[in-house]
Amino acid sequence: MEETLRKLLNGGHIWCHNANSTDSLMVFQIFSMKERTPPMPQVLYQSKVNITTCYDCMMEYHKCIFKFYKECQKIFEKDSIKGVFRIITEEDIERICQSLENKSLITLVEALTFSYYLIHPRILKSVQEFIKGDIERTPSRNELLPGEINLLFHQDATLRVWARKAITASKRKFDDDLIDSSRGIFEALSSKLMTELKQPIPQSLPNFFSKKVTETLTPYEFHFYTLETKFLFPPTPLIWRSLDFLLSQTHPETIATTIHSREGPFVHIPKIIVQNLRTQETYSFLACLSCFSHFLSSVKEDFWKDSSFSPLQCLTSIFENPLYFKLLSEQETHSILIQWTSTFVDSLVGVEGQQGLVQQILDFLFVRLQSQIVQAHYRNEGLSCAIKISTKFLQNPSILKKIPQEYLLKLAFGFNLLLLLLLLLFIFCDLNFYLFFFLSLKSLI
Repeated sequence: MEETLRKLLNGGHIWCHNANSTDSLMVFQIFSMKERTPPMPQVLYQSKVNITTCYDCMMEYHKCIFKFYKECQKIFEKDSIKGVFRIITEEDIERICQSLENKSLITLVEALTFSYYLIHPRILKSVQEFIKGDIERTPSRNELLPGEINLLFHQDATLRVWARKAITASKRKFDDDLIDSSRGIFEALSSKLMTELKQPIPQSLPNFFSKKVTETLTPYEFHFYTLETKFLFPPTPLIWRSLDFLLSQTHPETIATTIHSREGPFVHIPKIIVQNLRTQETYSFLACLSCFSHFLSSVKEDFWKDSSFSPLQCLTSIFENPLYFKLLSEQETHSILIQWTSTFVDSLVGVEGQQGLVQQILDFLFVRLQSQIVQAHYRNEGLSCAIKISTKFLQNPSILKKIPQEYLLKLAFGFNLLLLLLLLLFIFCDLNFYLFFFLSLKSLI
């Protein structure tokens, strides 16, 4: 063993230079020894230096933790393995906290890559102090890290702002590869939102600590996941804003996969969104409406496969919410107040018997939205959206007849005239109206 350890000391970086060798696993064996004789202390010191200064060493170290666990299973009893890993875990907590105090960016990346570290109060506090000490400094590897998702939902505003900045700068979107590492935060998030809505927590809510899951964890990971530490969320409106932002940074395929497979981080979010469409809190409602639109654009008609809610229920929740029309009458512009109608109609294309809902949307955009109470920019945006929706139903005269003639005339110069003529051919069969239309158009020209 001594010869192997000296070889490691003299061979450059202990971890990345021995990536294809089992020699580095001997470093872990040192932790099980009561008396550490030379060169054991030197090897442990060199290991810490390499892990905190070399990204490749840090990543290889975590791979070797799993390899060492597999080797231990072949030789030692379960209690002996737990004892060794308890020592390794305790020493790593000290290493990480000390390294973060010394402003090691590699260690910050480590804590964010293996986000279970953030469950530990001391490590989380060290991460907070690191970020607050240099708010402009973000990991430069251009990868979205699991821990950044955790911090996006933290009650500390500085951490949320920093996480948003780091995620925006990342060249990688939230995807299927990051789902498992983010499972814990989304379970806690779903439970909190359901509790606040006074909804029962479903038995189907995945339990990260179920036997099936914990059996796949090493004792190293299990130590962190079983800490009795609650995640500190911000107020609910800020949770919705963070969720809205995350969905905008998520691959649509990942959202769709979650819904289709009925498991994953977003599986219970649609039901929570539908329940929250009646909220009277402005920022929660706006973010929730945006989240609703994100899901509809990603999943389309499959969004309605959940039998616990229907398109009519969602439409009613929005149109009967006094806050919705109050926001439409205010000066401040929120484009989502109109944009959601387009994604909503798109989601109905493959759903049978929803023609009446499309007619309701057109009636809203062409008639109800044109009230003087509604701000002008919303009225104009509504007309634009209504024409866009109408063009998708050229084969359905009953829907097209919902377009008032007066608005077709008013919009003659705002849209492609040829497109309007095609619409008219499907809507009207009265020759006198065509004569009136062309005469009116001629007088305008």
